[in-house]
Amino acid sequence: MSSIVYMIVTFAMCLYGKMSKLEDIDQYLSKENQEYVLKNCYYDHSFKKNTLQEIEIMIYRINAQLMDLNDDRLIIRAELSSKIDSLKALKHKILVDSYNEKLAELSPDQRALDDWDRF
Repeated sequence: MSSIVYMIVTFAMCLYGKMSKLEDIDQYLSKENQEYVLKNCYYDHSFKKNTLQEIEIMIYRINAQLMDLNDDRLIIRAELSSKIDSLKALKHKILVDSYNEKLAELSPDQRALDDWDRF
């Protein structure tokens, strides 16, 4: 239970621009948080808009870090580039509403119960 709370708090901190460490971005890109993000983006358009903006900000910050690095730091460069690719992949999943795939796997009864905000 506490790990779920930690992930949600970490994600919320990320949305409000308080994350700058690579480990924090890793937490944001974790599978559990991505599922949370995709579901909430599917059901809440303002959340989707805010998340897409935050992803752009994170990509911008990482690109700024890349420009500040010396050419001899190839490992760090590769790690930062990988994070950018992961963020772009998450952005694409949000834009194409890939949560539909998850909903398609559910039975109609389960699908009706998926969005708790409707109750």
